Amino acid sequence: MAGEEGLKALFEERLPELKQWDFPEEAYRAYRADFEMLWHDAQACRDCRGRTECRALTPGYPIRLHVKGIQLYGEPAFAVSPCARELERRQQQLLQAAIRSARLRRSDLGQTFATFRVLASNRAAFRACLEYATSYRPGETDHGLIILGPVGTGKSHLASAILNHLRQRQVAGLLKVDVSELLNEMRNTVAEGQPAGSLLEAAKAAELLVLDDLGQEYQTEWARSVLGELINARYLDRRPLIVTTNLDLEALQRALGERVSSRLLGTSKVLVVEGADYRIEQHRLLQRRRGVGTPAANSASRSTTE
Repeated sequence: MAGEEGLKALFEERLPELKQWDFPEEAYRAYRADFEMLWHDAQACRDCRGRTECRALTPGYPIRLHVKGIQLYGEPAFAVSPCARELERRQQQLLQAAIRSARLRRSDLGQTFATFRVLASNRAAFRACLEYATSYRPGETDHGLIILGPVGTGKSHLASAILNHLRQRQVAGLLKVDVSELLNEMRNTVAEGQPAGSLLEAAKAAELLVLDDLGQEYQTEWARSVLGELINARYLDRRPLIVTTNLDLEALQRALGERVSSRLLGTSKVLVVEGADYRIEQHRLLQRRRGVGTPAANSASRSTTE
């Protein structure tokens, strides 16, 4: 580095963006160490090798001019701030954390509105779920959905699509819980003489909870008590809940009891998904796309085996 004289010309040659500020020579002398660090990190960013091999003094957080500080004090000001690669790394961490906290399985991640096969029998439910996801406001939306329909009609897909849409919007506190898993954990907790299970407590506190696959087999007094405790807690805290079930409304009311079902129905929009088994239809569509099961494919198969 040059001596004390000529620092202004030297730094402005190496960092042309400094010219717009026209700092005096004495400013470069007073803040020489800061300008040297600024130059070091500028070189590292120009020769960026990715976040894992970052050569900035603080990896991922290069030193930059602090524009507001300069404007406020009329002299050089510096700050560290995350670079684009660091912001991308953070975003990926948040995404993975959201997936883990929401208990989304790999199959759930592929269940989006874009991958849902819209049919005449499910179009109304699809539109209602899409509208719910796009209009959802964390901390403000306090109503939920009850998605009714026979087995395999795409109820869980629609519920997962809502969570995936909100996850992309970086809404925190999403959770999907299978009713059987919740009750199994509670049984194990009770058997071990422990207090309420962590899954139940997480389900009570989630920003948005999907309670998946509430079926006929849960119509016992104990199961009704557990589910009632959960639904009542969310009702009192005005936290939205999405329920998917193959029960009709009458059977759902019997399963939950009059008081709990009244609170659930009073804060939820009921959607009915009808039609043939959605998963079988999806499988058939996939087979057709692959050419499996088509007349041409079957003919080719016969000619190969004959």
